[in-house]
Amino acid sequence: PLLHENGDLLDIYAKQKERFLSVYKDLDLSFESNDHENNHMLRVLFLCIVLADHYKLKKALRPTLYNAAMFHDIGRTHDYEDTTHGAESYEMLSNISSSFRNDKLLGNLITYHCIDDDQAFAFKNDNEKLMYNILKDADALDRQRLGIRELDESYQIGRAHV
Repeated sequence: PLLHENGDLLDIYAKQKERFLSVYKDLDLSFESNDHENNHMLRVLFLCIVLADHYKLKKALRPTLYNAAMFHDIGRTHDYEDTTHGAESYEMLSNISSSFRNDKLLGNLITYHCIDDDQAFAFKNDNEKLMYNILKDADALDRQRLGIRELDESYQIGRAHV
């Protein structure tokens, strides 16, 4: 099973997925996407959980990374290359809660995830750069279509699918 020092990575995913779905259902999203729908954001979340664990990202920073993964594409209006959807996604998220609105690092991660690295915001320290790279890598990995369906956490080594 996927384990880290504080437990099962799939348990972390399941808790974050529940949070995501509770917020996602209240969003007014008119764009129907084949590539950037809620399952894409959940797969990016899972990849971020695994990469954050692998690179030993500070635990205090992980919730911000997870929020960025879950909501990075909610502002999309099409499936084509778009360097402005990050800013639009953060604006939409900011309207949901002041806790999102007041998180500058979250805003920078979401806003700049779709911009070339050489044009993106200069992240202040190594931890912020690591978060940015994890988000961009997770997004790119999923765009390669490693999976077409939602992650099913019941499929894992040693646990029968029920």
